[in-house]
Order: sequence, then structure tokens, then C-alpha cells
Amino acid sequence: MLRWSKDGGHVWSNWQQMGAGQAGDFQKRVRMSRMGRARQMLFEVQCTDPIPWRFVDAYLKATGNQPEERLIRKLAKTA
Repeated sequence: MLRWSKDGGHVWSNWQQMGAGQAGDFQKRVRMSRMGRARQMLFEVQCTDPIPWRFVDAYLKATGNQPEERLIRKLAKTA
């Protein structure tokens, strides 16, 4: 299960369940998308199966967005 916070841990999303496959299914990928964006995003993972869990690798693909030009400057260009 996965949940996240967009404000540094003050408010958390609901837990989102994701299947990790059957025992021995080593090629299974677990992905979550469409979580939005924030400046202070935190993630929490919880594994509920009664087996030892190990995270071999994890990726966070973060893309930078260019800030939009201020409205007053846009209006000044058109005037």
C-alpha cells in the first residue's frame, strides 16, 4: 500500500492498494501514477504480507516545470 503527503507530512492521502504478484513472481513491477505535484512531497509504503520484504530499487521520476510568466507582464506585452 502507498500513501503520500504534499505538505511535508501534515495531511496524508488515503492508502492506495497495489498488487505485488504471487510469491516467486520476480519480474512484477508495481507502479503508481497521477499523484499530482507538490514542493514537499513525502511517500509512505506499507507491506502487509507475512513475509520479509526487500526493496531492491525504487525510482522517482521528477520533471521540473518552468514557472508561468506573471499575468501583469503578459498584459504589458499585449498593451
